[in-house]
Amino acid sequence: MKAVFKKTETGILPCCNDSLALFDKVPDDSMVMVEYKKKRNYENHKRFFAFLDIAFDLQEFYEEKEHLRKALQMIAGHYEVLIIIGKDGEPSTHYTPKSIDFSAMDEIEFRDMFGRCITGFINRYGNGITEEELLRVIDFD
Repeated sequence: MKAVFKKTETGILPCCNDSLALFDKVPDDSMVMVEYKKKRNYENHKRFFAFLDIAFDLQEFYEEKEHLRKALQMIAGHYEVLIIIGKDGEPSTHYTPKSIDFSAMDEIEFRDMFGRCITGFINRYGNGITEEELLRVIDFD
């Protein structure tokens, strides 16, 4: 079961009734494992798609914006590998971009992937645009 907590000066506290209910189930003096995930920033999610709009207009290779998005995510290393065994018994390797859905990655992972997409775009399709120019246009901090 997952819950949302807030770090304060005195410790980690539940943020809502559901989180409190889970917190109350943990016996005193128990050891628990905590996985930290930084909540996604919706504004940065919007900036990513603004970046895609600009990047799509600046490049000349892809005719579909969705294809550019997938290519950039894969250039950024945000993909998974699937080995498919054919009818002849021979394996073939296929690559697919991973999800960027809010539930699939936290803000730290998203920012890292976003930055690598920007770098990958500039290096492959940027037509001379600098990272500073691109960041200024999409207002990414």
